Amino acid sequence: MKTIKILVLLMFSHSSLADVINITADYKPESYEVSGGRFINTTPCDVGQPISYCDPQKPLESSVIVKLPVSIAKTINSAKGKQNYLSYYRLSGPKKVTLTNSKNGEHHELAFIPTNIGAKVIKMEYPIVNNNRWPMHTIGGDCYQSFSTWGWFGSVVTGQLFLYSINDLAQNGASECYHNSQLGNGTSYSVDWLNYGFRIKAPNPLTMSNGKYTGSLKIMVGRNKDIDLGDATYSGGTEHELKFTLTVRHQLKVDFPKGDSDGHSQVTLLPPGGWSNWIHSGKREPSILQQDLPFRIWFSAPFTVSLRCQYQWSTSGECALKDSKGRTVPLKTHYVNSINEMFLLTTNKTRFVLPVQGSPVINAASAIRFQIVGGTVAEMMKYPGSSFKGDVTLIFDAAID
Repeated sequence: MKTIKILVLLMFSHSSLADVINITADYKPESYEVSGGRFINTTPCDVGQPISYCDPQKPLESSVIVKLPVSIAKTINSAKGKQNYLSYYRLSGPKKVTLTNSKNGEHHELAFIPTNIGAKVIKMEYPIVNNNRWPMHTIGGDCYQSFSTWGWFGSVVTGQLFLYSINDLAQNGASECYHNSQLGNGTSYSVDWLNYGFRIKAPNPLTMSNGKYTGSLKIMVGRNKDIDLGDATYSGGTEHELKFTLTVRHQLKVDFPKGDSDGHSQVTLLPPGGWSNWIHSGKREPSILQQDLPFRIWFSAPFTVSLRCQYQWSTSGECALKDSKGRTVPLKTHYVNSINEMFLLTTNKTRFVLPVQGSPVINAASAIRFQIVGGTVAEMMKYPGSSFKGDVTLIFDAAID
């Protein structure tokens, strides 16, 4: 009996002038899923109160909500136009942010798309009329009220926390949201912070090498700026920096059939069709002994495969088998991919890449083919009853750094 033991190893690899908000996301190595993996938002969601929308496991394609500390005072004077209504928000449209790999300088671009606006308003101080405890609840223009609001009131309303959503079509450009309340001119309030929501259209992680990608975007608050609350006094929090860090961690998954123990498989080399077929064919001796070890593979970036041999054949880097008398014979070890292409493996790394750029290989049927060929088989047949054995370790290594 010719026995080869296989071991598979997976080696993977509140400021008055300016405020910095860190936006983070990870590419989770899910190349073995049909989606091929995607960036997952890891930025804490903060609107001052817990809401179900703040789910850290939501994909980055959903909106990220951040809190921007500001110091803004506003007085209603509707006769002067929309910019003096109780509620007025104008937001600049989508922006581009360049991301740079801190290790190799590789560049990619993401799209930044505003999706939500809201605030915590304080010092409102006006009587509740007709049970109107939620003066900021109503909004029009390019926004709609999509989340619960919170208020502070006794005999008068003193403050409110709220968040609006921008209509999908309006997200393609600058958006304008407003409401002309009946509270009356002269009513005033202050804005303690803004709730700012945005969606990120991230680059395809399958086209990105491993590492951290960073970029930044400044958001200005004020008249005719990125966030414009109309005619008001802007005395603090007029500049905010969003710092983006997207981390890519490619990996691979290899699934071999379970052997006698974890990480080990036993393979017996046979003539094509088996020994019985060879005996009945009347041939003097087989010209090849071989066996395939099937496996399935998922990968979203290049990887390498190399061998570690219990017995090595000369300096070729190929492995060998040995019998109890110390006789050794060369063993051919091939990687056979899903389209039946065959690649010789040695102790040196053999590199494999994606067949189509940007498309992951998902659950592909592959095999490791072990062979004894040619005159070596004839030589082995001179020693009936001998058993040639050897351990071969296959080392799969993600090669994307």
